[in-house]
Amino acid sequence: MRPARSRPSRRARMSSPAPSAHGLTRGRARTLARTLVTPKWLALAVVLVMAVGACVLLGRWQWQRTQDILSAERVAAATPVQVQDLFAADEPMPAQAIGRPVIASGTYRETGRIIVRHRASADGIAGAWILQPLDLGDGSTIGVLRGWVADDGDPAAVAPAGRVRVQGILHPPEAFYPDAINPPGTAVAISDEVMRSAWGSRARDGFVMLSSEQPASGLTPQPVPPTIQTGDVPFPLQNFFYAFQWWTFGGFAVALYGRWLWLDTR
Repeated sequence: MRPARSRPSRRARMSSPAPSAHGLTRGRARTLARTLVTPKWLALAVVLVMAVGACVLLGRWQWQRTQDILSAERVAAATPVQVQDLFAADEPMPAQAIGRPVIASGTYRETGRIIVRHRASADGIAGAWILQPLDLGDGSTIGVLRGWVADDGDPAAVAPAGRVRVQGILHPPEAFYPDAINPPGTAVAISDEVMRSAWGSRARDGFVMLSSEQPASGLTPQPVPPTIQTGDVPFPLQNFFYAFQWWTFGGFAVALYGRWLWLDTR
């Protein structure tokens, strides 16, 4: 009969040393360090640095391209264009034309002026706007908001004779007070209905808020600042996402390298 084995007492078991978590962490760190300096992982580290560097540079290039495209489109949008080039006389004004700087050349009609009532100056003084039809020479007419006057009888309200070249901001027709009763030659809102009723069916959609006029006349109404936000260009999201994509690839490469290294040391 074999003698029974003696079991250590509970006190002895409690006092025996146990491996510490800190020791295991140091061991794993030494293993990682030894793995990192092997030829295989040194070569992979070189590839990683090159890949991450390429992703960073490509991302910066796409970001700079995004800024260049945005700047070029803003310059193009701020360059005045002929109003006839934006839309045809029988077409509604496209959304991208709103707020665009435009040029219109033609002759003011001696008749057809519209006094837009109850409009204030830039200083808040009550008065009226002067909207004058400009014949463009192609059979169409566009309204030109020449400015503000305190009184209808102001000599500045009279448009100059002869051919003129006006520059300003293209404004969409106003849509408020659709049921207002407008005596002939007056209006409370510059709507398409008001302009076509006064100037005929070839009146173009919207009107030009005048900023300059050549040749300059002696008396001019007080300029009216734009009542809409001038047009801006959309942000080129495609190029921006290309830049973000390259940077994401770089981060993914670092994470993949670390994951493979961790699995290899196990």
